[in-house]
Amino acid sequence: MGVIIALNITAGLLWAQGIDPSKGSPPPPDRALYPIPAPNVTVIGRILTEVGRTPIAGAYVRLEPVSPGPIVIYGEVAQPGPPPPNVRSDQAAGRAGQPQTPTPDKKPESATQGPVVGGPVYPTIYPGLGAVTDAEGNFKIAAYPGKFVVRIEAQGFEPEYYDNVKDKKDAKQIELQYGMPPVELAIRLKSISTLAGKVTEAGTGNAVTLGTVVAAAERIGLKRSASLGPDGTYLIEGLLEGRYTVQARARGYLPATYTSGTGSDNNIVTVRQNTAVTGIDFALSKGLAFSGKVTVEGGGLAGVIVVASRINAKEGLEQTAESGVDGSYTLSGLLAGDYIVYARKPGYAVQVYLNAKDRSQAKPVTVAADKQPTDIHFALSRVGTILGTVTAKADGKPVAGAVVTAYGVAGFGSRQAKTDAQGRYLIPDLPTADFLVTASAKGFVTLFYENTPDKAKAKQVRVLSDAHTTDINFAMAPLATISGTAIGPDGPIEGAQVMLSLRIQIKPPEPRPLPPEPGRPVPMPLPYPQPGYLMIVKTGANGAFKFENVEAGAYIVHASAKGFIGEYYDDVRSPDAAKPIEVAASQSVTGIDFRLIPLASTSGKVAAADGKPLKGIEVVAFVQRPMRDGIVPPPGGGPQPLPAGQAGGPTTTKEGAVASSGQGGTQPRQPGSQPPQPPTKDAPGSPPPSGQMGPQPQPTQRQAGGSADQKGGVVIQPGPVAPEGVPIPPDGYVTRFRAEVDAQTGTYKIVGLPEGNYVVRASADGYIPEFNGDAESAEKATPISVKDGDKITGVDFVLAKGGAISGFVLGDGDGRPVRGGQVTAQLLGDGGNASRVQPNGAFRVDGLRDGRYLLRAEGPGYVAEFYDDTRQPDKAKLIEIKAGAEVIDLIIGLARQSPIDFNGDGVVDFGDLFMFAQRFGQRKGMPQFNEAMDLNGDGGIDLEDFFAFVSQFTKDLKRAGKPVAGAEAGRASFTSASAPSGLVAVRMTLDATDLTGYAAALSYDREGLTFMRAERQDGGVPTVSSSPDGILLTDRASGPVTVTLTFRPTGDVRGGDLVTPKMIALIGADGALRLLDVAAAVQADATPKAFSLAQNAPNPFNPATQIAFETPADGPVNLTVYNLLGQRVRVLVDERRVAGRYVATWDGKDEIGRPAATGLYLYRLTAPGFTQTRKMLLLR
Repeated sequence: MGVIIALNITAGLLWAQGIDPSKGSPPPPDRALYPIPAPNVTVIGRILTEVGRTPIAGAYVRLEPVSPGPIVIYGEVAQPGPPPPNVRSDQAAGRAGQPQTPTPDKKPESATQGPVVGGPVYPTIYPGLGAVTDAEGNFKIAAYPGKFVVRIEAQGFEPEYYDNVKDKKDAKQIELQYGMPPVELAIRLKSISTLAGKVTEAGTGNAVTLGTVVAAAERIGLKRSASLGPDGTYLIEGLLEGRYTVQARARGYLPATYTSGTGSDNNIVTVRQNTAVTGIDFALSKGLAFSGKVTVEGGGLAGVIVVASRINAKEGLEQTAESGVDGSYTLSGLLAGDYIVYARKPGYAVQVYLNAKDRSQAKPVTVAADKQPTDIHFALSRVGTILGTVTAKADGKPVAGAVVTAYGVAGFGSRQAKTDAQGRYLIPDLPTADFLVTASAKGFVTLFYENTPDKAKAKQVRVLSDAHTTDINFAMAPLATISGTAIGPDGPIEGAQVMLSLRIQIKPPEPRPLPPEPGRPVPMPLPYPQPGYLMIVKTGANGAFKFENVEAGAYIVHASAKGFIGEYYDDVRSPDAAKPIEVAASQSVTGIDFRLIPLASTSGKVAAADGKPLKGIEVVAFVQRPMRDGIVPPPGGGPQPLPAGQAGGPTTTKEGAVASSGQGGTQPRQPGSQPPQPPTKDAPGSPPPSGQMGPQPQPTQRQAGGSADQKGGVVIQPGPVAPEGVPIPPDGYVTRFRAEVDAQTGTYKIVGLPEGNYVVRASADGYIPEFNGDAESAEKATPISVKDGDKITGVDFVLAKGGAISGFVLGDGDGRPVRGGQVTAQLLGDGGNASRVQPNGAFRVDGLRDGRYLLRAEGPGYVAEFYDDTRQPDKAKLIEIKAGAEVIDLIIGLARQSPIDFNGDGVVDFGDLFMFAQRFGQRKGMPQFNEAMDLNGDGGIDLEDFFAFVSQFTKDLKRAGKPVAGAEAGRASFTSASAPSGLVAVRMTLDATDLTGYAAALSYDREGLTFMRAERQDGGVPTVSSSPDGILLTDRASGPVTVTLTFRPTGDVRGGDLVTPKMIALIGADGALRLLDVAAAVQADATPKAFSLAQNAPNPFNPATQIAFETPADGPVNLTVYNLLGQRVRVLVDERRVAGRYVATWDGKDEIGRPAATGLYLYRLTAPGFTQTRKMLLLR
C-alpha cells in the first residue's frame, strides 16, 4: 500500500491521502488539506525579430526549472534541494507547466494508511509557467520562486534559450523570489528564412514608404508581414519552407500581388529552409479617388472613418480613410467601379451615402478615370454616449487602462470602455435611460459616480439617446496597505515570508471512521483547511514588510522564516485562531508585528567501529507523522517516543549543553576489499572475446562465509529500494531533514526541526547505515521527542563495516561495458542499496548487512535483468552475505533494447505499435509527448516517425528470425461510400486473410476536410491518432478488414483523391510483418457525381453558419442569401469554380456589415442547369 500525492491545480490546493495505487488515482477530497500559494512572481517581456525588430505574435515562452524554491505548507518552509524520493522532481516527472501524476514508491504490505499531514511538501509541477505572446509580442508569466531558464519557440524562428543560446546548459538563469518586482526580458529571435524587396511608385520609381507587405503560406496557414522603410525596402522574417503569395498595400495605391512572369505558378514565391529570398519588388500604381467632408451640426468632425466597399467585388475588398480636423477626407487607391460608401465614429450614428437607411437603399458612388467626385459629404448625428476622464486623486495624473462600466438601472444591461493614455473614455450607443457608472483600475478603489465606493450613495447618470453626456469624471483613490515587522530573539529577521489571505469561516471536519485492520493508526479529525494566499512579500534588512493594493475586507496574516516556527497574527499557529485584520478602503494599517520562535536542532558525531576515517557521511532526520496533526500510534504498535533528557536518550537543552547518549552497540563486521579492477583476459570473471559471451564464471568469495545462493524459484517480496545517495523515509515517517556534516571530524548538526517525533539515520561509504540508539531500522529505533526551540545534542553513531557485492555489467553479444547503468542489491523483506555502473562497466554495492540479496541491473538502451539472466524476480538467483564478506567478480550480461521497445519488455511486438499510436500527433511541449517515439528527432511524432518505426520493426523481426512478407501479401482499396447529408465517406478495404492487426498511415486534405470517425464493418472502432500531416489507424482485427472513414467538409475540396495511403502495415498470426503496395491501391475520387446543396450547419445558428455544396463540373456558381420577401441579403459566392466540394460561411450580416434580424432566411445555389433552395433560421 503506497501513498499518492495529487496536485489540484485548478483550485490552487495541494492535498494528500493514503490510497491503494493499484486502484488508480484518488478522487479529490471533500476538503483541501494544504494550500499552495498562488503564483506570486511575474516575468514579463517582449519578443521581436532579430533584424527588423518586428513584434512576434504567437510565440511560446516557457520557464523551465533549474532548482525549485521553497513552497510554504502549513506554516513551515520546505527545505530546498531535491524532492523526497516518493515524489518525482519536475525534471523526472515531466515538463514544467504541464501536470503529471506522481509515481508512488513501492511499499511493503504492512505500510500504514491514513492522511499524510505535517511537514514540508515538494510539488512535482509548476502550474502556469508558460505564456503566448500577443499581437505586440508581449508576454506575462505568473511564476513561483526558484531558478529558471527561459525557452522561446515561435513558428518560423530558431528556438532558443535566454539569452540567445541554443543549449540549455549555456542558458542564462533567472532567480525568482516572492515579493520581488516583475522581471523584464528583452528577447530577439533569429529567423529561419527571410523574404525581402522594395516597393516603388509605377512610372516615377519613387519609394513608397507608408505601406505593408504580407506573405501568406499556401497551405500551412502561416502569415507574416513587414512595414516599408524610408527607402521603400522591407524584410519579412519568420518564414518556414513553403509556397507563399506576397502582396503589397500602401495608402493611395492599388494593392499588388507579386508575379514573376507567365505560367500557373507565376504568383507563387517559393521559400527554402535557411534561405534569404531577395528581389521580391513591387511597382504600385496610383489608384482613383473621391473626397468630401463630414460634419455634425454644421461643423467639421474629425476622426470619422469613411469606408468604400466595391459592389460585386470579392469579399473583403474595401478601402478606408479618416477625416481630418476640419472634417475633410480623401479616399484614394481605388479601382474604377461603383462603391457603397458609409461613415462611422463611436458616439455617432452610422450613415450610408446618400442619407440611406441601409445598404440596400444606398446611392452608389461611381469612380472612373474621368470621374473622381469631390462632393461625397456626410452629416452625422449624435447617439447616446457617456464621456469623461479617470485620474488619480493624489496627483491628478491620468489613469490609463481603467475600465468604466455603465449599468442600466431599468434593466438595459451594461456597456463598458477602457481609458486611453490620457485617461479619456467613451461609452457609445446608449438609449434614453438612467445609468450607474463605475470605474475600476489596478491599484485603486473601485468607485461609483460621483467618487464613492458605496453603491447606495452613487449618483445616477441620465443619458439621452441623441446627445452626449460629458464630464462623468472619476478621481481614483489608492487601495489600502498593511505593514509590520518580523523579529526573532536576536533582532529583525531579513527575508521572512509574510502571506496575506482573506479571512474565511472554517468548521472543524468530522472525525474519520476507524480502520478495519488491527494495528493500523487511528485517524483522528483532520487539521483545519488552510486559506489560499492572496499576496506574499519578504521582509527587508530591518525586518519590515508592507502589502500594497489591498481591497477593503477582513484578512489574516502569516509569517515564516528559515529556522523559525511560522505563525499567524497575533501569536497563534492555526488560521482559525488568527486575529482578523479589518481593512477599510484606502486605509493604511500598521503595527502587524511578529515575534518568531526558532525551530529545534539536533547534533552529534559519526565514527567508524574500526577507527578508520569515514567518507561520504550523511545524516538524515525523519519526522514521525505527528499526533497533533491527526495520527495516534496504536496501543502496543511500536516503541513510544522517548522524551529528550530521559535515561538512555539524548540530552535536550535550550542553551546547547552536550551530553552523551550511550555507547555504540554494533560490533564490526568483516571488512571488504578495494573496488574491483576491470577484468583482464587471464583474470577470473574476464569476459570472452567480443561477440562470444559463453558460460559465465561463478562469483568468487574473498572472505570465508560469503556465497552465491544458486537456488531458484524463491518468491520475492521486494521492499523499497533507494537510488544511490537518496534515503527513503521509513514506514510511518515523512519528510527528511539533512544535516550539515564536518567531513574531517564527523560531527554534524541538523537545524530547522519542527515540533514532532524523529528518528535519525547515519550512513557512510562502505559502512552499514544505523538509526539512533544503535538500531538497525526505524522500527527498532526509539523516536526522539522534539519540542519547539529544543537543542538536542549527543545523538552519536558508531558504524560497522558492511559486506559488498561487486562485478561488471556488460552487453550481451559484444561484451562492451554498459555505461550509465545501475545495480541494486535488495535484502529480502527489507530495503536495498544501489550503485552506479562505472564507465568500464564495474559496479560495487557496499554497506550491506548479512542476508540474502536480490541483484538487479539496468542501463540506458538495455533490458533490465535480475541475476542470473532472468527478467522475473521469482526466478532470480540470490546472493548471500555472511560476516561482512564481499562477493566479487560477478558478470551480468544485459541484452540491447530495441529503440522501438517502448514498453521495455524486451520484445518488439504489436503492444509497442499501439503505444506508438497513442502518442501519434503529439509535439514537443505537449503533455503526452514521448521523446523516444520521435524517431527522426524533429520535435513531433508524425508519419515520418511511423515510417521509421515500421523500418525498425522489420529489422527487429529479421534479427529475431521471424518472417517478413513483401508487398504481395495483400492489397488495399479506397472507394466512395454513402454518408449523411453534408458529410463525405470513404471505405478502406484491406484484402488479407491471416491478420491479427494492422496500422494504416493516411493523409487527406486537412484544409477542406475535418475527420470525424472511423468504424469497422462489424461495428468495432479502430484507434485513430492525428498529426498535422495525417492520421494513423491501428487495430487488432482479423482480415479481410473494411473500415469506413467519415469526414465533414469545412473548406474547398477540389477533384482528386480524397484519402492518400502513405504506408499500410499488416501483422499476421505468425508475427510476420506485411507492407502493402500503397502505390497500387485503388483510390476514391473526390470529384462529385452531381450538383448538391447541403443543409446549413449549425441550424438554427448565431452568429455564423456554414453551407456546403458540390459541383461535378467546372463553371459559374452563385450562392445567395434572401429574406422571405425575396430581397437579396448577402451574396456568398458569385464566380467560376472548378469541380469539387466547397463550404461557404455566412456571418449573419448583410452586404454592408449590419447584423441581420432574427428570422427565417432562404439560400439558393444556381449553376448551369441546376437551381436548389433551402431554408435556415437565425436566432439572435
